[in-house]
Amino acid sequence: MGNQILGLVFCLCFLPISYGISEKENTEAFCSTNACYSVLLKKVTFTDARNECSKRKGDLVTIHNKEEAGHIESLLWKFTNTATFTQPLKLWIGLQLKSCVHENQALKGFSWISDTQDAMEIQFSNWLMEPSKTCTKVRCVSMKLQMDSPDNYKWSDNPCSSKADGYICQFMFQGMCQRVALAGPGHVEYVTHFNFTSSSLDLFPSGSLASVSCGHNGEHKEPLLECQRQNETNVYLWQSSHLDKLGPFCASEELGCKYNNGGCEHGCVEHPQNKSFSCRCRDGYVLAHDLVSCVYPDHCQPNPCEQKCKNNQHGFECSCSSGFALAENQINCINVKQCHKGECEQRSHNGYKNEELESEYNTTTSSIKREREPQQTTQYSIIQNEDTPKVTRSTPMTSMKTASPRSSSANNKSNCNVVRLSSKLLLSILCVSAILYF
Repeated sequence: MGNQILGLVFCLCFLPISYGISEKENTEAFCSTNACYSVLLKKVTFTDARNECSKRKGDLVTIHNKEEAGHIESLLWKFTNTATFTQPLKLWIGLQLKSCVHENQALKGFSWISDTQDAMEIQFSNWLMEPSKTCTKVRCVSMKLQMDSPDNYKWSDNPCSSKADGYICQFMFQGMCQRVALAGPGHVEYVTHFNFTSSSLDLFPSGSLASVSCGHNGEHKEPLLECQRQNETNVYLWQSSHLDKLGPFCASEELGCKYNNGGCEHGCVEHPQNKSFSCRCRDGYVLAHDLVSCVYPDHCQPNPCEQKCKNNQHGFECSCSSGFALAENQINCINVKQCHKGECEQRSHNGYKNEELESEYNTTTSSIKREREPQQTTQYSIIQNEDTPKVTRSTPMTSMKTASPRSSSANNKSNCNVVRLSSKLLLSILCVSAILYF
């Protein structure tokens, strides 16, 4: 009997701690406009937590400002509403010590794992207390989760080899889809790229799949939908290669616009003559390819900008790649390095790149160079020493102007005169030398 009790105690000691949370309740996700975040409870080290995120094509979360911190708080607030736990939790985030602790810096010498920005430039932090001072020990950071405590969401440093209660992953995406709008009774189940299956998200990243079941009991299945980018725009919509025409899902003649506004984002119009309905958009918007969403007109097709174009409701906004600045016309881009050299005014006219102007500039530059080419003329001088005078050729002198044909002939005559004078001078020198010799 004693051995059985000891065995039971042994088993209880090594059972995993669940914090009162079931298997289905130990994870949650939240998506913003360009990133998704997920929290998972699992006893792991910092390295193991990062590997778990990497398997799902993400990394441990980085928090650079209050906006990103707000996304994490929304995630954890949502998590605590679906799960209950009886003790504070420590969750790994992507912050670790790579050098020495510095008290006068916001990150205290720590660095975000996937960040190229200088840690000294980052001003946001949320420390619970000063990190342990060290230059040699490997330290990593966890976030505290305790909703009824002022220490909630605060950071603290720990040995990276220790095990936290869970971790927060971050997944970056180019765009998001809204929830699938149904025009009748039904249910939608979503699967994201980071293996999160739920119907609780408000935004779904590109590549997510949506399974639509229509009817009160889900008796009718629609083709599988995928969140994809629409053509060359920045709009992401649910699309399917198995459907010739998209439209409100789970629609019926009996319900028309009465159920969920027909699934339309803006307006729904019924057509009694053929017992159908269609979606309409407010002024300034157009109906998207899915026939239910309303988007801005695509002012970026064809692209009116020299480089990047951002579409908006009333037009577009141009921007430039790194190393370029937007010109005065707000359309073209100017090389910043050339601006530093003073060439911007030469190569652009009111901001527009002009091939003829550039060609003219190059021609002008070439002409200037030709005018500055030195014209060499030879001058002679007499150097007299103790023995005999010597005739030597001095350093060539330069002329700053290009000779015209007329001035060229004049120079030729001048050169001839110089040669004659030089000959006479040479004869005089020879005579003087002969007299001195004899």
